[in-house]
Amino acid sequence: MSSENLDVSSELKSDSSFADRTKSVSIAEKTSVIAVEATSTGVEGRSHAAETSTDPLAQPNDELNKCVVVVNKESGTVCDLWDDHFEAELLERLKANGWEPGLKLVKGEEIEETVVAAKSRKIGGLIAGGGDGTTNSIARLMLGSDIPMGILPFGTLNLAARDLGSPLEPLDAVASLYPGRTREIDALELGDRLCLCMAILGVYPELLNKSEEFHGRNWWRKFTKLGSDFFKAFLSSPKMELSLGMDGTKAERVKSRMLIVVPGHFQDDFGIIPKRESLEGGKCTLLVSKHSSAWSLFRMIGNFLLGRSAQDPDLEVKSAATLSINALRRKKVLLAIDGELAKFKVPLKLDLKKRALLVLDPKASEE
Repeated sequence: MSSENLDVSSELKSDSSFADRTKSVSIAEKTSVIAVEATSTGVEGRSHAAETSTDPLAQPNDELNKCVVVVNKESGTVCDLWDDHFEAELLERLKANGWEPGLKLVKGEEIEETVVAAKSRKIGGLIAGGGDGTTNSIARLMLGSDIPMGILPFGTLNLAARDLGSPLEPLDAVASLYPGRTREIDALELGDRLCLCMAILGVYPELLNKSEEFHGRNWWRKFTKLGSDFFKAFLSSPKMELSLGMDGTKAERVKSRMLIVVPGHFQDDFGIIPKRESLEGGKCTLLVSKHSSAWSLFRMIGNFLLGRSAQDPDLEVKSAATLSINALRRKKVLLAIDGELAKFKVPLKLDLKKRALLVLDPKASEE
């Protein structure tokens, strides 16, 4: 798909400075990119490991039990959890599952180069460590690859990890990943961006753009603050005039304060954080809000929490594999894609790529 739809000056909300949050964490003394083998010999042992590298990036190999773990040290709670003991335990759990792991601890700006280098080798897995933004960025680079991608959740919501059924504690999550246990899932392309979980247009991304950054594992704090602000903003914001084209059919005009596109569809289950099912169904679910009163908004929230959003009379539900969105009297629109903000030129085309992303399946460890 052409990248002309994507504004070159895409505005992404980045995490707070890693340096500001790591004064008391020993990892701050490490280099930006580290390839290590878990040992009990401390710093000297790490130097020896580097000289006799077992990092899959350092030497060619044909063994598919080798994996590379790429951790964004600027994501979520990495700086709160990471120390020598945590690192050694993580690598030991991978080894216990049959992996020969190599670790890359990098800044956000170094992720693409690191992933591209890893893909050039014959490895059996690339595990992405970070929040939903990091997972999304690495998934875009892994799309169409025959190297499966695993998820190591260090974010606030960890949407993709939840959808796959992964444990949300990083050490438990990594213990659920085994060589060769994979599945293929759908991914939604928007220009040269990728959406794994949901893309939201309207009140929510506009509110998120103005709100204070929050990163941490206590996601309920973020939801409590956003929930109060969202209710006020929703009722006071004007409706967008949109033109929606689905699967090549004639465009339909709608008025809405919020539109959500989901690869697959949400489970009909209780919960504050939505969880998807049917990750390889080849269709997107389009949720168009028609709510206009305080009562209808309360009802929407209640139905959402109870897993009955499809039964909401003011929520129009559609299904399509390709979608075109045009916002009348606007040149650009702001979307929240898996929690990260980006601006796009309109009309914006969305294309679902069926089973285009190969992932390590954490639920396979239960079988």
